[in-house]
Amino acid sequence: MHFALVPPGQAEYVHRPAGRVLDVVVDVRVGSPTFGVHHLVVLDGDRPRGVYLAEGLGHAFVSLADASSVTYLVSSGYDPAREFGVSPLDPALDLPWPADVELEPSAEDRAAPTLDEDRQQGLLPTMEECAARYTALRHARGPSRQPARPRPQPSHDPADDHGRAERAAVVGGERVVALHPVPAVDGPAHPFDHQELRSRRETGQDDVTRPHPPPRPAPRPHPSGEQPIAGTHRR
Repeated sequence: MHFALVPPGQAEYVHRPAGRVLDVVVDVRVGSPTFGVHHLVVLDGDRPRGVYLAEGLGHAFVSLADASSVTYLVSSGYDPAREFGVSPLDPALDLPWPADVELEPSAEDRAAPTLDEDRQQGLLPTMEECAARYTALRHARGPSRQPARPRPQPSHDPADDHGRAERAAVVGGERVVALHPVPAVDGPAHPFDHQELRSRRETGQDDVTRPHPPPRPAPRPHPSGEQPIAGTHRR
């Protein structure tokens, strides 16, 4: 099981292109409330997914099928001077390796110290170091969301209404303003009511919010006494 010193550490995104793999993540951050706790994830074709490991976590896996392969997307390059390991067979970790699989640990795994031995030698990352690294990375990326721009408020000039009255209502906690032509009548304006307005329009009784235009004046007689044909004009 390998891990990297922090900072900078090494974040990993683990993916299984082929086969079936049991992926194991162990918290090796000294001072973490979950120090020494492990998490298991099966990576296979039945449920395609990957595993993300933040800086300061230990990682190991075991193949559960022939021709299995694992790929890594890492946040920093490999630095052997800052790479260390923990024995995956450490009794204190008590990792639940499959009993029906014959384990073949690598030479590095067989020679790796236990978690307690790494801790006594001061090789494990601390939770304080990792938290500072996470904060620095968030600040380097900047805010995840841009602040919303304030909506421009439309200007309203009563002189442009030409006989229209402003009516307002509160819908969903927001003030909605609508302009409707109304006849010049004495007394207060009718309250703005969406339901009433819709009903008036559907029944053709929109005589309050939309008055009928005045009747058109009769055509003037032609100077020559002739009646022009409808739809034509003289130059």
